[in-house]
Amino acid sequence: MGGSLIRRYAARCFLALGPMFFAGAILARSFRGARNPDTAFGSKISGTVVAGFAESHSMLLGLRHLPPVAVLLYLLSAWNPRFKTLGFA
Repeated sequence: MGGSLIRRYAARCFLALGPMFFAGAILARSFRGARNPDTAFGSKISGTVVAGFAESHSMLLGLRHLPPVAVLLYLLSAWNPRFKTLGFA
């Protein structure tokens, strides 16, 4: 990666922090239209706890087995029949 020192650091910061910025923007937009913000926020916190649990246990499972677990969690989150009642509709 060529260029000046500032450009290299800026590119690395964007790659490292960009996903968090966009996740925050998506979260803010979803809360704007929430019918029940308390329930929606509780749902977000629950998801964060499950994600932290999965991240911690990636040491036990190994990184090779982590993508199937991530796919399973994404499928479970898409399948949830109560999604509309949580306030995100």
